[in-house]
Amino acid sequence: MSRVKDLARALRSAGRSLPRAWMAAWPTLIAAVVVTAVLAQAGWLEARSPRRWAAAVVLGIAVVGMQVNLYQRDPRGAAGEAGGGQVWTFLRLCVAGLLVVAFLGVLAMLCAVVILSVDLAVASTSGGFSVSQVATWNEPSSGGAKLVLRATDFGVALFMTWAATRIALAAAATAAQGRLSVLSSWPMTKGRLVVIATSRFAVAGGALALISAARLVAERAGGGAAATAAIFFGLWLPLDAALLAYFFRTRTQSA
Repeated sequence: MSRVKDLARALRSAGRSLPRAWMAAWPTLIAAVVVTAVLAQAGWLEARSPRRWAAAVVLGIAVVGMQVNLYQRDPRGAAGEAGGGQVWTFLRLCVAGLLVVAFLGVLAMLCAVVILSVDLAVASTSGGFSVSQVATWNEPSSGGAKLVLRATDFGVALFMTWAATRIALAAAATAAQGRLSVLSSWPMTKGRLVVIATSRFAVAGGALALISAARLVAERAGGGAAATAAIFFGLWLPLDAALLAYFFRTRTQSA
């Protein structure tokens, strides 16, 4: 199967699954939108709010709750009722999500060290540089030095995208197999990294465009947060879950 055909089939499968996803997860969808609107109204979602971390936990629970419905109730068996019901699936998906965040967080910290090291190395080539004086860490003036910094940033972004894509099927595999599948889902994406990443970026880009447009209209009526939540939980999350379920299903069938 060519990459273009695989991409088209994945997007088509995700689009066709959207009505079924709404029927399967509509109670969680409505609850998530209402909770998000309430948190926004209370100011918990503001960047300087002392309760923003509590709000992040609440929204994370809402995301996992949606995933339980989306993965477990796929009528074509992409992620069936394996593993003892919704409560256990919810707990496993929570743990899997935390492990994914921890894994990518460690990689991000290592990448930050690489970026800082390169910045220091480039800055040290300029006159008057001193590690103890941040003021001497000036933006390099030469084109070659700037190219090195931009290339480092691009390489780090590419590496993090690669790593996130390699374990993208963790949630779908965990729900389907009835056990934690984080690093064990790594081989499932082999040979399809470009297709998986491209399809997810396409869905995310479309959702972000809709969110931007909806916020411009809804904020005048004070409903920007609700509109954002409706698109995120009602469009982006079901389509993304359907994509991952498709890639998991087709990969295991061909294995």
